[in-house]
Amino acid sequence: MFKQGQEYSRKEISSLIGGQIQGYMGTRNKKVIGVYLELNSNPNAPREILCGTGIDIAKHGLWLSQQDEPVPIFVKRKANEWVYQGLFSVESTIVDGSTLEKIRKQAGRKYQLSRAIYLSEVSEQLEFEQQVTWSRALTRAQRVERLSKAEATPKAIKVKTTVYIRNPDVVAEALIRADGICENCNKPAPFIRKSDNTPYLEVHHVLPLAQGGDDTIENVLALCPNCHREEHFG
Repeated sequence: MFKQGQEYSRKEISSLIGGQIQGYMGTRNKKVIGVYLELNSNPNAPREILCGTGIDIAKHGLWLSQQDEPVPIFVKRKANEWVYQGLFSVESTIVDGSTLEKIRKQAGRKYQLSRAIYLSEVSEQLEFEQQVTWSRALTRAQRVERLSKAEATPKAIKVKTTVYIRNPDVVAEALIRADGICENCNKPAPFIRKSDNTPYLEVHHVLPLAQGGDDTIENVLALCPNCHREEHFG
């Protein structure tokens, strides 16, 4: 969906996750779903957000400080170019007036602050799960178009082992195709996810990525946990 370091327009971002195309926080149903920061007013972005005292700004900052869901952070590079920084969750919030005044002066802000929000980047697994959620929210036509432009060979990064950066659109499309039914045993998913109320299935690569398999919808199956384990260990 979004790639760290890549630039997006506000219209592109809104088409993928929703929210307004103006303002520095996109919202839906009293939740912040995207944050758009400029370094001249938020010099420590993306890990620090300085909220002003305007009615909407203060309100959206309050919503963000109270929510558990992580949010994607974008930093402005130039006019209508926003660079994706990653998915972040709130760690702490400062609302004490004297402390905020010190933070304001350090940041070189002219106007009073309503709060300072501090964030931490989420794990790669949680980031990927959120990307799948965004992909599932697209129309099938949007997802098919994205899949048609995606690279079949996944990008690999080396840490202690080789990890493949999977395409969330492939996972989302496989889960929607399965419609809650295991594509091996044809039984319903064993339970419903608490996070988004969708049937729990796991997406399995028929030819493993480590063996040269493509990260494409044709090379995956949506399986119940039992069938998935059988594929790997049976």
